[in-house]
Amino acid sequence: MNVRFFAFSIIVCCSCDNIVRFETPQPDGQKDEKVLPKKLIGSYRSLKDSSILTITKDKIISSINSSYSGLVSDLDSIDRVKIKNDTSYSEIDFNMRVDVSIEGDSIFQHFDYKDTIFSFSKNDVLRKFKGYYFLNRQTSPNHWYVTKLGRTKEGLVLGIISSKEDIRNLRELTNINSDTIYEFRPTKKDLKQFLKEKGFQNEERYVKIERGGP
Repeated sequence: MNVRFFAFSIIVCCSCDNIVRFETPQPDGQKDEKVLPKKLIGSYRSLKDSSILTITKDKIISSINSSYSGLVSDLDSIDRVKIKNDTSYSEIDFNMRVDVSIEGDSIFQHFDYKDTIFSFSKNDVLRKFKGYYFLNRQTSPNHWYVTKLGRTKEGLVLGIISSKEDIRNLRELTNINSDTIYEFRPTKKDLKQFLKEKGFQNEERYVKIERGGP
């Protein structure tokens, strides 16, 4: 595993977007919330990996702080060129800082990655429906990525739409017959039924690690 590949793998895991897009913020017609609720504010640790989710009243940030060590001989030729005249260096790319140091035959890497997954300052839209919060991020005109946020006894859970079953259910609910369409405009009734059928199946769970501010 080389420096570049390991850094890229983290970026893919942390910031890859759901292929399903919505033409309007979800749920359609529901009022926009102005702040993230006080009961959500705080820091949360993922049960899947070392990522931390930090929620304030106006944004949600995902971050990973991780280290890796291996042998210099594992690096490819491109990475070896970088370390010929220097035993340490840093790179900043895709919201990630990578610090690398060489000691003898060993290489040590430290990764610090941050991604703002929701922010009112970016004109993201927050809506509440059936006990869930919906994080709507606009990537282009009439294209919104939607994440479902729910509270649990230990913390919270984030869900996205990426499973074949979820996509098939959305097509059936919105009367889309084509297997190549991934853009949807469900009614509020459609979304209610989608939730009832356990939509947003791709979930990541977090436990709270500190109390939010006043």
